[in-house]
Amino acid sequence: MRTFRELLTFNDWLKKEKDLFTVNVIKGLIMDGVRKANSGHTGGPLSSADFVYILFTEFLKQDPHDPDWIARDRFVLSAGHESMLLYVLLFLSGRLNLDDLKEFRQLHSKTPGHPEVEISGVEATTGPLGQGVGMATGMALAEIILDSLFNKNGFNYLSHFTYVLASDGDLQEPVALGSAALAAHWKLAKLIMLYDSNKAQISGQTNRSESTDIATVFEGFGWHVQTIDGHDHQAIREAIQKAQIIDRPSIIIGQTVMAKGTASMEGDHNTHGSPLPQAEIDASKELLGLPPESFFIPDKVKRHFQRGFLNLGNQVEDWKKLLEIARKDGDFNQLWTQVIEDILPELDFPEFDEGISLATRKAFGATLEKFAEQLPNIIGGSADLEPSNYTGGFAKKYGDFQKDNRFGRNLAFGVREFPMAAILNGMALHSGIIPFGGTFLIFSDYSRPALRL
Repeated sequence: MRTFRELLTFNDWLKKEKDLFTVNVIKGLIMDGVRKANSGHTGGPLSSADFVYILFTEFLKQDPHDPDWIARDRFVLSAGHESMLLYVLLFLSGRLNLDDLKEFRQLHSKTPGHPEVEISGVEATTGPLGQGVGMATGMALAEIILDSLFNKNGFNYLSHFTYVLASDGDLQEPVALGSAALAAHWKLAKLIMLYDSNKAQISGQTNRSESTDIATVFEGFGWHVQTIDGHDHQAIREAIQKAQIIDRPSIIIGQTVMAKGTASMEGDHNTHGSPLPQAEIDASKELLGLPPESFFIPDKVKRHFQRGFLNLGNQVEDWKKLLEIARKDGDFNQLWTQVIEDILPELDFPEFDEGISLATRKAFGATLEKFAEQLPNIIGGSADLEPSNYTGGFAKKYGDFQKDNRFGRNLAFGVREFPMAAILNGMALHSGIIPFGGTFLIFSDYSRPALRL
């Protein structure tokens, strides 16, 4: 293993040596950031670091200069408690600076305890476990709908993958499982879940409360399932490559070790929700080939992390040129302006007779149908209450979105109020979609956590 003492020859190292050292530097930043805040989660970010390093440096399609590029791949950190890992990746990507990492969990900082969508590079506010899986499902759903809408001359202007990092706790939450069932039913092939199965939680090992065979559950849903060593870079690489070409959603179950890379606390559930003792950090850095200094980040390592950015930037420029040509078509340009740029035409509103008593749900149904005629990106559905919510007219006119009907605009959620709301959040966050959902007011209690986010 290479160490910081050999950095002068970094350019001569093998790629796998550079990758391993970069991951170790990421781990050092995680330990230092959580330790400085004296609060946060250390163990999970250390166990997930290999997974997301390979994803961010070799697979994630993004515009290095514009985090809001519409055709970017989406990455949702459903395991929001692993926020320090995401912040380090955003720092290495140039979205945050080193001082931001040092202000982790401080009031008004850009690095709060759990990711918030207002931060550049953060796709969704997460923290309450499981909801990120629902929001990622919504983003993958939005991608298919928009890609179908804007596919012109065989070019997919809005084609992208949606990746979600989930923890053991995420998949204990029913909202994640309900969303996953719908993702398979809809055959959202560009949804890829990275499941960090380190089998440790705040209170202890997961076997105290869990004996579910997640692989069998997801196979039952209809997902493509792979189980790998979550610390083996080549295994991660090959698993993502396979997932990208499968015709259904994929889950990559990474068997990992909590607090991987620490000197004496690997597998210890006590590392889940707390900083490591300073003595453990010092010993771990020695083991990882890092110097004892805090927030160690050599420029060579940052450049290695960003080695693909030039090519990504060129891909974005090529995409922009093709889009410019496509927008010379009047119909395409009008649709792009309205749906993607959100520049709406003057809308006709439904008219109701003055003095007539009308139930609000009936008024909603009439309003929905009137607006849907004018806005092709109104997409949504009801949690099995179409007749009562008066969304049945919309469903009948526009048809159900299904694996064999990508142009359907009605979403048949079944009795899944919480997953419905989380999925709608993801669609809204994706942009380009005006989502709606329907249920009874009293059943909104089932949706409240997603409504809060």
